[in-house]
Amino acid sequence: MKFVIEEAWCSCEKKITGIALFYRLMKKVATEAEIEPIVFDKSFLAKIDNTVLQRLLYFIWLNTVFLFKLLMLNDDVAVIGVKYFIPFIRLPRVKYYPVVHDLIAVKYPHKIPKSSVIVLRPMMRNAVINGDKIITVSETAKKEIAEYYKIPLSRIDVMYSTFSFDTKINLNEQEILNKYELENSKFILSVSSLQGHKNIDSLIKGFNNFNKKYDDIKLVIVGSGDNLEDYKKLACKNVVFTGRIDDEILKVLYHNAYIYSFPSYLEGFGVPIIDAQQFGVPILCSNLDVFKEVAGENGAIFVNPTPENLEKGLEELLNQELRERLIQFGYENIKRFNMDAKVRKLKEILYGE
Repeated sequence: MKFVIEEAWCSCEKKITGIALFYRLMKKVATEAEIEPIVFDKSFLAKIDNTVLQRLLYFIWLNTVFLFKLLMLNDDVAVIGVKYFIPFIRLPRVKYYPVVHDLIAVKYPHKIPKSSVIVLRPMMRNAVINGDKIITVSETAKKEIAEYYKIPLSRIDVMYSTFSFDTKINLNEQEILNKYELENSKFILSVSSLQGHKNIDSLIKGFNNFNKKYDDIKLVIVGSGDNLEDYKKLACKNVVFTGRIDDEILKVLYHNAYIYSFPSYLEGFGVPIIDAQQFGVPILCSNLDVFKEVAGENGAIFVNPTPENLEKGLEELLNQELRERLIQFGYENIKRFNMDAKVRKLKEILYGE
């Protein structure tokens, strides 16, 4: 059997999104399982600046050239679509396994750009209809997909995502901290694309009030997005915006963070939770079912993420006894996300082992 990983219209090799991370995870898991992954080249798409044109050409490629390449493999083929995009046309000897990370595009379309909704909704429906089996990243997402599309749970498999990186620090930490003026400060870290459903504005408002009492603590927001300038206007002087940064720099920030905050309204998994836990950082996050699944019921402070509740949660995490308890629980919790379990799951999905 040949094993093809399809990453959609842009390369996932260097991106830091959850989908890109899952793509790299699938390549690694396949290698560990002694399965050679195939990724078809479509680098021509990266040269197209117009987003609408780029995506249009991708879907034409997916339903023509991609199908031809599958036929030319002349073997049984398993296709993992890490962004759930699969062709509309079925081929003999080819099985599709689209990965649906969340249902934001269909359940909460007002949270993302309208142009994206137009593309994503029909592609997700196609994934559910034409997929031989659907893969998702949490039990919570599995239940949501089954309920929304009215399909049996048996058609959906769960493969947890994994850490963004290891914990080895390769840079001079002091230089990085100096760069962001964090050398003499405790700081709260939040890593996020700055989209509406990430709820960063509530975190900033809550922190602004918290900072009136604890002005020696800063908030560091890592990420970029359309709302950046609005958030800068909202923030007090102790909020640091880094924009997108290299993974090696991000590891330094995780390693030195005092608290990690994840106030999202909607998520399919929540990779930053296990990233923070592996670095021994106590977590304040939304009371989403998926966050409780990933962090563990006792692995974080869970709140309804209003500014007032986030402010109270931050204050709670100043308690040293609570911090130590959460840190130790986190170290135990992350053992669930080891590579061996993922190798077994991939073999089970592909071969029924």
